[in-house]
Amino acid sequence: MKYYEVALLGREEDYNKIVAWLMDHDVDTFREEMSSLVEELNSSEIQWDYVDEKLLEVEKGQLLIEFYPSEEETVLIRDFENFAKENELGEVKIREIKDEDWANDWKKYFQPFDLGEKLAVVPHWCDYETDRKKILIDPGMAFGSGNHETTYFCLEMLEKYVQKNDRVYDIGCGSGILSVAASLLGAQEVQGVDIDPLAIEASKNNRDLNHCDNCSFKKGDLLNNFKKPANLIVSNLFAEIILSFIKDLHEFLVPGGIFIASGILAEKKDEVVKSLEENNFKVLEAHIKNDWAVVVARNPHD
Repeated sequence: MKYYEVALLGREEDYNKIVAWLMDHDVDTFREEMSSLVEELNSSEIQWDYVDEKLLEVEKGQLLIEFYPSEEETVLIRDFENFAKENELGEVKIREIKDEDWANDWKKYFQPFDLGEKLAVVPHWCDYETDRKKILIDPGMAFGSGNHETTYFCLEMLEKYVQKNDRVYDIGCGSGILSVAASLLGAQEVQGVDIDPLAIEASKNNRDLNHCDNCSFKKGDLLNNFKKPANLIVSNLFAEIILSFIKDLHEFLVPGGIFIASGILAEKKDEVVKSLEENNFKVLEAHIKNDWAVVVARNPHD
């Protein structure tokens, strides 16, 4: 199969708009270069294992974002070109790359990392000695690998709220990483849905890498596939999508059940919180990191 490198050279001030578009179109694995990342690296106490030298050459205020759709996603490429042109975001360049070349290049960027108190996200080709629960992941070409703030948020909250023998629903499962995490954390049954058949394929692959036989995945839209109420629902989707189904959440959660939502731009957090409260959910916590938010709420017991 052929793949493409789609690169946009634009302005750092447009970062949120561009990333929001990508997330809204189920592209949550992408490469970004901008001067603020250099500043973050310099100020961080973390000792980074790998930093691409090209990142250090980015001019102040400049932004480079690349993502890697397949030949089956030509509509996505065209839509992104139109989006960039209509919003005057910068020049889009496209080049064809071989799957094996991309896969080998990607490996130098994706290293194992720990999060929370119990989990570690590990590329399946790496040997990584740890006492933590390892989530083995194949980054693939288009889906989440755990290092974006929204996925990271969800994983941290799953570690905090998943209970043994829970039934968990993963809405917009992408790579399946959240479903796998829920299984490893003790959930008895996990169901994931996504509208993209490639996401379902990626999720099943990552399920099998982790031997999580209690995870199942189906192509479907939001809550429509679920028959029984869950103990916990997690959704890493754009805020507008989350807002569209909050009113229906009650019937898909047991009394006292937990809803974890990320994929939310910081500026949309209050709107999501307000909608949850208007629908009688108790908001337990809400956090912001690097322009992204996570919200956790509890279904009322009545």
